[in-house]
Amino acid sequence: MKIDLFLSTALHPGHSYEHVFDDALLYVSAAEEMGYHAVWVNEHHFVRFGSCSAPLAMAGFLLGRTRRIRVGTAVVLLPLHNPVEVAEQAAILDQLSGGRLDLGVGRGAYPLDWTVFDMDVRYSNAAVREHLDTILRAWTQDTVSASTPWLSFPDAHITPRPRTTPCPPVFLATASPGGVEHAAKLGIPLLISWHTAPAEKKQYIDIYERVAKEHGQNPHPEHVITGIAHVGGTRDAAKDEITPHLGWWMEEGERPSRELERLREDPRAAAYEEVYSDAAKRQSAYPPEVMAKRLVSVNPIGTADQVADWMAEASAVVGSQRFAFFMDLTGDRERTLEVMKAVASSAAEAPQYETTSHIS
Repeated sequence: MKIDLFLSTALHPGHSYEHVFDDALLYVSAAEEMGYHAVWVNEHHFVRFGSCSAPLAMAGFLLGRTRRIRVGTAVVLLPLHNPVEVAEQAAILDQLSGGRLDLGVGRGAYPLDWTVFDMDVRYSNAAVREHLDTILRAWTQDTVSASTPWLSFPDAHITPRPRTTPCPPVFLATASPGGVEHAAKLGIPLLISWHTAPAEKKQYIDIYERVAKEHGQNPHPEHVITGIAHVGGTRDAAKDEITPHLGWWMEEGERPSRELERLREDPRAAAYEEVYSDAAKRQSAYPPEVMAKRLVSVNPIGTADQVADWMAEASAVVGSQRFAFFMDLTGDRERTLEVMKAVASSAAEAPQYETTSHIS
């Protein structure tokens, strides 16, 4: 199994930004020493939920500070960026790192993002797909152009070309069947959500396999199963330790969505509730304290053996051997390093399941 570290870069109460990024560097260094396959950095704006607002910049720094481990973005929020700029920066990082960049892309969720970065939320889904297509064409075709309601430019030859042939690995994070279908048509693997149980993730994998076969793509690429991992002496001990931190994390993660009221008159955010109707229903059904308990129930949280069993069964259900886990959500350096060591050991000892099983 391949185990990746997913950095939250959350600004925990009582911590400073210096603390956040010093910790991130410590964890990345430790992950490389422990034999982790990759680390992932995210993109968030205007929240304490995550402090990394420039994922390609942070990825570049981490690639320069490491020698073996891969570094991924989970995710670059494509609608907020010019796709040519993303293609150029990612190609440079791929060149300089010797091909160690994984480019994860997605849409994002917060209304303030659309207003500050001057993007109409109505175009958000289309922008992810169009920008993704533009990036891939920029890397593989002689010229690329765009003509959309939100971005238009003439034919341009994009430099540099990536070192990795035909292009760096690209992953799409999506929670919609339409997004899964688009990834499958392109043959791009998924970053699979940490909000759902493996059996629920399998529903998206089934869609992916069907559409990939229809379009002559590999139906079984190396998807990345994301999650929250925490290890304790007993399952109850692990749950009791991590649940309050998950509650804070969820509370901070939902705070930007509650700012919608003051943004209703802004035309760029006017269609937010319509576009994000599914997210609004989920938020209503799962307030932060309820969502924290749900996350505990659907993620590998327990003893080292229980974490190993979860990974083995999830791998069998989803059909992937690659995982990316948040392990820094307590905000405690020593506990995070302990959990990282335990998860690495669990992955090495996880039993291999040859047939699909179903877990909830």
